[in-house]
Amino acid sequence: MTNERWLIALDLDGTLFDHDLRIHPRVAEAIRRTLAAGHVVTLATGRMYCATRPFAEQLGLTAPLICYQGALVRDETNTLLHLTLPLAITREAIAFARAHDVHLNVYLDDVLYVAEMTPEAEFYHSLSPMAPVEVVGDLLAFVQREPTKVVFVCDEAQTPALLAEAAQRWGRVAQVVQSHARFVELTHREVSKGRALLLLAEHLGIAPTRTLAIGDNRNDESMLRAAAVGVAMGNAAPEVQAIADWVAPPVHAQGVAAALERFVLNEAGAGA
Repeated sequence: MTNERWLIALDLDGTLFDHDLRIHPRVAEAIRRTLAAGHVVTLATGRMYCATRPFAEQLGLTAPLICYQGALVRDETNTLLHLTLPLAITREAIAFARAHDVHLNVYLDDVLYVAEMTPEAEFYHSLSPMAPVEVVGDLLAFVQREPTKVVFVCDEAQTPALLAEAAQRWGRVAQVVQSHARFVELTHREVSKGRALLLLAEHLGIAPTRTLAIGDNRNDESMLRAAAVGVAMGNAAPEVQAIADWVAPPVHAQGVAAALERFVLNEAGAGA
C-alpha cells in the first residue's frame, strides 16, 4: 500500500549545483527539511555511483541512487537495477572513436577506463574528481565484458554532429543522449532516468502521483515526463522547459530550494 510521502529525484550538474560542485546552503537546508518531514530524496545523474555517493552523504540521503542515466539504481548494500551496454555496440563505439579521433570513456564496475589521459579525459575528471580513472591503452583489447555505459567527449562545437551520427548509428539499439555540452553517451536501449524513478518509487511503496523530478538537460526529459511533477531549472534547455510542469529559478538562484518549498514544503510565497 502506498503512503503520502513524496519521492524527489534531483539531477546534479546544472540542478543541484553549478560548475563549482558546491551545494548552496539554502538548497541543503530545503533538502534537510524535506527529509525531516518524512519524504524521500534521491539523486538522478549520469555520474558514476562512486562519484555520486559523496553528495548523497553530504546531504544525508539514504535512498538508493539513480546513476549512469538510470542504468544503475543502488545503495551501499543492494542493487535494484543494472542494465549494461551490449559488448558488440561497445566495441563499435571504441572503433568509431579511434577512427574519428574522438575521446571515449568506458565505465566498467564503477571504474572509468580510457585509452590515454587526453585533454578531454582531464576535462571530464575536473568535473568528477571523485571518479577513479584507469589508463589501459588499447580499449578494444581491454574491454571483454559489457560496460555500464560509454561516453564520447569532444569539443562543444562538435557535439551536435557527433550526437546526430551516434543516433543514426546506434539509436535503434542503444539509448543515445547528450548529458553535457561536450558529452554524448551510449547506454542500454531501455535506460532512462524516468524508468529508474518509477522503479524506485515502486520499491519504496510510493505512488507515482507522489513523485517529483527536477532537472536541466535533455537527459532529464524522461524523468520530468515520468514524474507527477516535472520541474525544469531556469537554466535548462528550452526543450526541457517546454515539457515541464513548472520552471524553477536557475541553479545560481537556488531553484531546487524554490521547487521543494513550492511543491513539498508548501511555504507561503515560495517560488513566486
